[in-house]
Amino acid sequence: MKGTVTDAETGEPLPGVSVVLKGTTTGTSTGMTGAYLLRLSDEQFAEGSIRFSFLSYRRETVEISGRNEINIALQPDNKLLEEVVITAIGIEKDKRKVGYSVSEVDGDEIRESREVNVVNSLNAKVAGVQVTSSSGAPGASSSIRIRGNTSINGTNDPLFVVDGIPIDNSYRGSNFTDQANRALDINPDDIESMTVLKGGAASALYGVRAANGAVIINTKQGKEGRSEVTFSNTTTFDRVNRLPKKQRTWGQGTGGQFVEGSNLTWGPRMDTMSYSPGGLLVPFDPNLGPAAPFDNVSDFFQTGVTVNNNLSITGGNQKSGFYLSLSDLRQSGVIPTSSFNRSSIRLTGNTELRHNLTVKASANYVRSNADRPQRGSNLSGVMLGLMRAPSSFDLTNGSDDPVNDETAWSFPNGSQRTYHAAYDNPYWSVNRNRNEETLGRFIGFTEFIWKPFDWLSITERAGVDTYSEERVSYWDRRSNEWADRGGAIFNQSISQFNVTNDLILTADYSFSEDFNMTFIAGHAYQTFNRNTLFADGFGFVIDGFYDISNINSVNVEADDSIDQSRLVGAFGDLSFDYKRTYYLTFTGRQDWISNLPPQNNSFFYPSASFGFVFTELADFGPIEYGKFRSSYAVTGNGAFANYLTTNYFVSSGSTQGQLSYAPNTLIGSNTLTPEFNNSVEVGVDLRSRNNRVRADITYYDNRSTDQIVEIPIANSTGFATFITNIGEIRNWGWEALVEYDVIPFSRRSPEKLSWTTSLNITRPRSEVISLTDELNDIALPSVGVASTQSRVVEGQQYGVIFGSRWARDEAGRVLVNEQGYPIVDSENGVVGDPNPDFLMGWRNRFRMKNWTLSFLLDIRVGGDMWNGTRAVMRRLGTAEETASRDETVVWDGVVTRIEEGELVITDEINTQEIRMDENFYSRYGLTGVTEDNIETVNWFRMRDISLSYALPPTTCKKIGVAAVSFAFTARNLFLITNYTGIDPETSLGGATNAFGRDYFNNPNTKSYGFNVSVTF
Repeated sequence: MKGTVTDAETGEPLPGVSVVLKGTTTGTSTGMTGAYLLRLSDEQFAEGSIRFSFLSYRRETVEISGRNEINIALQPDNKLLEEVVITAIGIEKDKRKVGYSVSEVDGDEIRESREVNVVNSLNAKVAGVQVTSSSGAPGASSSIRIRGNTSINGTNDPLFVVDGIPIDNSYRGSNFTDQANRALDINPDDIESMTVLKGGAASALYGVRAANGAVIINTKQGKEGRSEVTFSNTTTFDRVNRLPKKQRTWGQGTGGQFVEGSNLTWGPRMDTMSYSPGGLLVPFDPNLGPAAPFDNVSDFFQTGVTVNNNLSITGGNQKSGFYLSLSDLRQSGVIPTSSFNRSSIRLTGNTELRHNLTVKASANYVRSNADRPQRGSNLSGVMLGLMRAPSSFDLTNGSDDPVNDETAWSFPNGSQRTYHAAYDNPYWSVNRNRNEETLGRFIGFTEFIWKPFDWLSITERAGVDTYSEERVSYWDRRSNEWADRGGAIFNQSISQFNVTNDLILTADYSFSEDFNMTFIAGHAYQTFNRNTLFADGFGFVIDGFYDISNINSVNVEADDSIDQSRLVGAFGDLSFDYKRTYYLTFTGRQDWISNLPPQNNSFFYPSASFGFVFTELADFGPIEYGKFRSSYAVTGNGAFANYLTTNYFVSSGSTQGQLSYAPNTLIGSNTLTPEFNNSVEVGVDLRSRNNRVRADITYYDNRSTDQIVEIPIANSTGFATFITNIGEIRNWGWEALVEYDVIPFSRRSPEKLSWTTSLNITRPRSEVISLTDELNDIALPSVGVASTQSRVVEGQQYGVIFGSRWARDEAGRVLVNEQGYPIVDSENGVVGDPNPDFLMGWRNRFRMKNWTLSFLLDIRVGGDMWNGTRAVMRRLGTAEETASRDETVVWDGVVTRIEEGELVITDEINTQEIRMDENFYSRYGLTGVTEDNIETVNWFRMRDISLSYALPPTTCKKIGVAAVSFAFTARNLFLITNYTGIDPETSLGGATNAFGRDYFNNPNTKSYGFNVSVTF
């Protein structure tokens, strides 16, 4: 049977309409011309009925009555909700039937953000999702959290699934440089849509792999119709969007006096000094003129450029389809010499081998390379060198091209030219301290779908995700970070090979017009293999030759490691729906995982969800569609690393020329059990005003127990840590999504103005319910400065900031000494909470004639951040606030006295003035008191904006193309925040569990760009 489906109002063909034989799963969808073709048996021709359904159109059911051609015109009807979403294991479901929260992001919205890392493109777009980027450097990492953090030592990242294949999104950063999270390898131009599975019931069928939710990515596929060739170019320009402010009044030195080579900027006023011919500060000389400050920061950062070219070819007929894309991205960073390049090719095809057998396959190869800058918390960090340098010292040495002019950052003898012997000149760092990465990655799968009966479908899907990564990091022998060892080079080769296989049986049977049942059963298999080989060398022999062969062999350390694990799972899904009103689903999954002890490596995860469309039973006035939903699920996780169940030996280097091995410092456990997460979710979906107003409100409550944690122990035991199950963490909160077609789009008059606005709000909360009887706080694994940490502390939210604090009395008042200076507590404690009070994303989209304007506002309220950059800059005297050196304050607190060697607290309120000068800041060390540098963060930013214009079809026809569009795009166009440092969205820890710390983080960026797209 064949036919065509059109819009009853406009007469235009409707592609993508579902055409299904009623009571079966036999069906197809219309192509670009609205045409369809359906193969039926003689009995079905005589007695069957065809159901036509399409989003925002009235569903129609037509009896066949022996006809072999049925043409139909569907009536628009926004009251109906026939939206299909992708759920776990690639299962498509009518959203009406889903009993949990599912959020979708259209591929066009992904591309509008023009983010290189696809994780960043979800920022502020989905309620319950928080994205944090480490910096704006090319190829920088980004972490994503769905409904908070649940694991202490394990990953809290969700599972990423591309076309049904779980892919690796691991992160392996260091104290010196950031590394990418591997979702960076995905080309955003290939994405058709992204679905975020947030609750346990949503992701339960994935088992341990989706303990933290899942991000389902569906790529573009071939479509029926004529072949199309699309070429697009996007060129963007990046600039630093925010930097700490420096004072430009005072020069290098201490006590008001110039001191050459000092790391302090408490010297003389610049306007009372002159520069000698050699560039040093000297007393004012009329012949030399007053000394002017240098703008080292602005001079250092450049305009980054990103050029992304994408070519795609797609086509197909009623039986087959294909999609081919080639992409090339070249990005230079705002930090000189930093770059990221990515080239990819993707081929996806599908064909109908027989009327009941379909095969689909995809192959994606990615080649990338990156040159990453040194980041904060190391002596070679570029921001450290910029922010600590006094404005009286010219880091460029007067050069017009300091990046390429060696006289700017080195002396003729090859030694480094810098303002202080312990810190690298940032121009030296970007030339002599490099981190280079090259990666080749292949992701592919083959899928067979066999329908032996109308009610039964069998899917076999096998996939592979493999990559090879080469890293080289080096520091010149005169660089400060490794000066004591004569420089260093770290070579690392990583090869990873992951194989997955899913076998899925789907039975869909209608007992009657009102009662339907769907049963899904399946088997999952995954192997993980990683091989790592490293060679570290110390002490370069020849200057400027950064190769392992330039290291004396006795100073070379080399080793390799193998990391393997296996996961096997069996799962089932049983769903019932009655009268399109009541929906009930049960799922269960049994997993066997190799990184737990044999007696505990098998565990069962159940879930249940219920949906009730209450508007089917009565008239609720303005609410045209309303659904209540609830779900309960148990999910969990295995060990955060392999080989934790027993002790093993590791190489301890050479002892008197002989090999030696020693026990690993970690005590393994053969009694480990899985981590478990019990999640409850309730929500309501509402539609009103002919579907112009849409609302989705959700409350969730997750409790994570039996955390697998590495706990420190006394070194006197001969070990450093041991592994055990402990504790409970709770995450709960509200999510809301409200969409409103303020001026709805008119099919009859598409040239008129339309306006759609959507607002998503997240109010997250967390609490560490318990840890152990002996231990009530644990430091989260992280990198960087150790004086201020992210920790989990009983009774506090996850990841609170832990560090030094002011001493206080029982009433909480700060203790002040007799001179008026606040006193530091002898014990560290919780000083801040980085978790936001609520997050909001507000999208607006306007369309008129051929113009489209879209912008996304990102709002955050609450949450603390440790401004360690400000703390050090105040100590050194470079912070803007240290310019007023005669300023006095009275510290709010109570006076203490020392009597007979004891501290005595009085009830006397402090009235003693103190000066905020070198004497004050030097009292509290380089990083100051953590509590004094905690800032509560609020922000209001333009996350992205896009203005596009599409040539009219008549114009395109005249010039011989199918479509042409132009767009102006911008990201982080403006940022309004009370935070005094760089963009508070950045994170020192990269894509780790630690967050809320700024310690000379590399800055974030804002970008402006243009896009042109032509379809032939």
